[in-house]
Amino acid sequence: MAARIIKVSPMFAVCFFGFGLGKRLQQRKPDDVLIVNDLSAPRILFAGGLAGIFNWEVAIPPDMLTSHFQTAPPGKYPNGFRDVLRELIREEGAASLYKGFTAVLIRAFPSNAACFLGFEVAMKFLNWVAPGL
Repeated sequence: MAARIIKVSPMFAVCFFGFGLGKRLQQRKPDDVLIVNDLSAPRILFAGGLAGIFNWEVAIPPDMLTSHFQTAPPGKYPNGFRDVLRELIREEGAASLYKGFTAVLIRAFPSNAACFLGFEVAMKFLNWVAPGL
C-alpha cells in the first residue's frame, strides 16, 4: 500500500498541476483577468490532455519498473525494484525506462481530456444542484 502511494502521488500531483496550468494558459484575457468557470469544452479538453501528458511523463519510469518486476519469474529480483532498475539500465540504458512513451502519450491525451471534461461537467452540475456546498 505504501509503495503504491509513493508511486502514484507524484503522478497525480503533476497531473492536476498540468490541468490547472492548461486552464490558466487559456483563461488569460487582454486585461489579464482570470475567468475560472468560463472555459469552453474544447479548452477543457486541451487542458485535460495536457494533464495526461504531464502525468505520464512522470508515471512511465515507475510503471516500467513495476511491469518488469511483476512479469519476472519469482525470485529473479530479490531486492525488488532496485534490482529491476539496475538491470534495465545496465542492459538497455536509461532510455529503457521510457519505452513506449509515444504510444502512451497518444493514448493519454484523449483519455485524460475526456476524463477532465467529465469532471468539469459533473462539477458544474453539482454546483447547479447544490450551490454553495
